[in-house]
Amino acid sequence: MTDENQEINLLRRENRALEDDNYQKCEIISELKEKIKKLEHENLGLRQQVEKYGLQYIDDINNPLEPLKLKSALDSEIFKYKYRKKHKPKDVSILDITIMYALKHCLDEQIGKQAD
Repeated sequence: MTDENQEINLLRRENRALEDDNYQKCEIISELKEKIKKLEHENLGLRQQVEKYGLQYIDDINNPLEPLKLKSALDSEIFKYKYRKKHKPKDVSILDITIMYALKHCLDEQIGKQAD
């Protein structure tokens, strides 16, 4: 075999190896594109779900029963606070008072909105 033939055979083998490598890379790219499509679809679903929950929260704030829910929650917290204060004074924390204040504040805002 001549040097020229050997060089041609070597180039053919290198070309085949490169073609195989390119084919494998194309398969990997194709798989990655499919995964990206699936992730984009899942992401869209999650975005829609978050948007739905946000709208649900906004709708719930405008619910006429919201002050009643806040009043019940505040009454419950006051009851727990009084019980703890009487029977377990060490269990009373600043968080109890903070929760009651936050509920009272929200209730006042809701009543103020309804009065307007």
